[in-house]
Amino acid sequence: MNQKITTSLLIAFLMISVSSCNNYTSMTQATKISQLKGNPFMYNVSKSVISNLKQHAKSSGLDVSNLTLLTPVSSIFTTDNQLGGFKEMLMKNYHIPTLKMNKGFSSIVTIKDLIRFIATNGRGFNFYSN
Repeated sequence: MNQKITTSLLIAFLMISVSSCNNYTSMTQATKISQLKGNPFMYNVSKSVISNLKQHAKSSGLDVSNLTLLTPVSSIFTTDNQLGGFKEMLMKNYHIPTLKMNKGFSSIVTIKDLIRFIATNGRGFNFYSN
């Protein structure tokens, strides 16, 4: 009897500890990239977008630090020239058609909106290439 109780408690403990791994947080509720680990596609898209955003901003001479999903894109790229170069980079890297980029980019406010836009309109994602 004692062995059954011990086994039951061990199984219950394992079930509780395993169920807390990779909890799903929807894109609308997420504030940090790490919260998207429950959805591997969105997690990989967000890491890729943030990496490309930082790289493009640094090449434009802009300082980007402490970016979150709620950071406004307009606080990073403040001039039309910077924004135009950023849009070109997004179209090239994520294969977004020019018409879709021009039509939908005005609705992007935060980095979270940008990630959602790229996940919806981008194509040819390959997160595992060098």
